[in-house]
Amino acid sequence: MNFSIFRPLGAPNDAHDNNLLTTKIGYPATDIIFDPNILTICTGIYQIKNTKNGKRLIASTPNLKSLNGLKFSLKNKSYINKQLQEEWTAFGEEVFEFKVLEVVTEKELEKKPMKKILEQKLETWLEKEQPYDETGYITKKE
Repeated sequence: MNFSIFRPLGAPNDAHDNNLLTTKIGYPATDIIFDPNILTICTGIYQIKNTKNGKRLIASTPNLKSLNGLKFSLKNKSYINKQLQEEWTAFGEEVFEFKVLEVVTEKELEKKPMKKILEQKLETWLEKEQPYDETGYITKKE
């Protein structure tokens, strides 16, 4: 399976993206194609874990690069999830781990709308991991 990274001409992050895909996600380096003419969008499910108490937030995003903005919000005390923000502020950035749990493939995007895929994948991860209430930063809906 080939995984393409698309970005505007001259963008400096090919090495970072290559490392992310090979080390963190496990794609073979020979299957990654960098196209400098098109913008990157990598869709998927991610987790933020507090290593001090084990609490987790599992969520989806149409653009995994938005995790940088999420970190920025946490650092600037403006993140929307108040409980996560409070613990980030109390424990410090160093006790939190960001992890990509699943990336949506091109084949999946050919079959269904991105929003529907993300909803289904998130539901599957939430059901499997149960990051609610005492073990997470999500309040379970009844």
